[in-house]
Amino acid sequence: DSTGRQEELAREKSRLEQDVKQLEEFARPLFEIAKRAREGEVIYEANQVLGSAVIDSEQTAAAIRQQLANLLDEAAREALKKGARPDKEGERAVHIATKRTGTAETPVYYHEGEILDLVSKDIHESGGSVVVELWALRNYVAGEQIGADFVLFPNRPCFRAGDTLVTRKLDPAGEAGSAALKAGLFRDILAALQEVRKVARAKGMRPDESGQFGEVSYEQIFALLDRVQAGKRALTFRIVAAADAWTAGPVRIRFEVEGLDSP
Repeated sequence: DSTGRQEELAREKSRLEQDVKQLEEFARPLFEIAKRAREGEVIYEANQVLGSAVIDSEQTAAAIRQQLANLLDEAAREALKKGARPDKEGERAVHIATKRTGTAETPVYYHEGEILDLVSKDIHESGGSVVVELWALRNYVAGEQIGADFVLFPNRPCFRAGDTLVTRKLDPAGEAGSAALKAGLFRDILAALQEVRKVARAKGMRPDESGQFGEVSYEQIFALLDRVQAGKRALTFRIVAAADAWTAGPVRIRFEVEGLDSP
C-alpha cells in the first residue's frame, strides 16, 4: 500500500513539475515584453493603424491576397525605419500573429499564410470594395517584431457632394482688422473643423494614419476670414462636402457663406 502511495505521489509530483515548466515557458515572453516596455521607447501603440488599403472584391482571391501581402510589406518597411526588427532572419518586421481557435484539448492554429487566404476569400465574397486596415496587437518598443491583424470595413458612401456637415455663425463684432478679432474668428473656424471630425467619425469614415479625415487649406480659412470681416455683421457659414466621400476617406470640404459659392 505504502509503495503504491509513493508511486502515486511521484507521478503527481512529475505532473506538477511539468505544469510549472509549461507555465514558465508561457510566462517568459510576457516577462520579456514587460521588461522591454520598461526599458524601451514605444514605437507603436495597441490598435494603432500600421497601414491601410482599399481593395475591390471583383478581383480574384489571388490578386487580393497579393495586395494584402503588399500592405504587410509596406508596413514592415516603415516599421524598420522606426526600429522594429524581425524575430528571425527572412521574416518581416511586421507579421500577422498566429490565431488559436478550438478547445484546450484540440486547439486549431491559423498561421499568417492561412490567415491571408481566409481574409482574401472574405473580401472576394463581400460584393463590394473593402477598407483593410492593419492594426498593431499591443504596444511595441524598438527591437521587437510587430504583431498585427487585419481589420475590415465595408467601403460605403458617407457623404454626397453638397451635403452640409457643420453650420456655424461667425460674428465679426470688434475692432475691424484687429489681431484679437482675427484670432477669435480663427478659433471659431477651427472649432467648426473639429466638429467635422466628429461628424465624419459618426458616419463611419476611417481616419488616415495621422488621425485626420480630410484637409482644408489655410488659403480657404483666410479667405473665409476676409469675407466675414468685410461683411461687418454676423454671418452663417456652412462646411459642405465638396465631393462624394466614402468610408475610406478623406472628405474634401468647402466653405459656403449665406448661400454663396466657396471662395
